[in-house]
This record gives sequence, C-alpha cells and structure tokens, in this order.
Amino acid sequence: MRQIQQHQSLMTHSFLALFAFVGGFALWWWGGEAADTWRAPVGIGLMSAGFLGYLVTRVRILLAKRRR
Repeated sequence: MRQIQQHQSLMTHSFLALFAFVGGFALWWWGGEAADTWRAPVGIGLMSAGFLGYLVTRVRILLAKRRR
C-alpha cells in the first residue's frame, strides 16, 4: 500500500512540474509584448523550475521502480 501511495505522489509531482513548465511557456510566449516586461523573467523562471522539477521527479520514479 505504501509503494502505491508513493508512486501516486511522485506522479502528482511530475504532473505539477509539467504544468508549471507549460504554464511558464504560455506566460512567456503569449501576447506578443516586448521581452523586457515582467512576464518574460517569470515565464522563463517557471519553465526552468518546471523542467528541473520534472527531471528530478522522473529520476525519483525510476529509483522507486528499481527498489521494488
């Protein structure tokens, strides 16, 4: 039961990281404004955090599968 809960938690983290990446990309790309507005650094920051979070979570999922 504990392994199932851990796997579900990791999948939720993976989804949230992917959502942050897509949201950051949409915030950065949308609107066609100049890149020096507040949306550019926030969007790039969200994309970076989402990408790194997704990679870390995928590694954690692989490690959890290996332990079984």
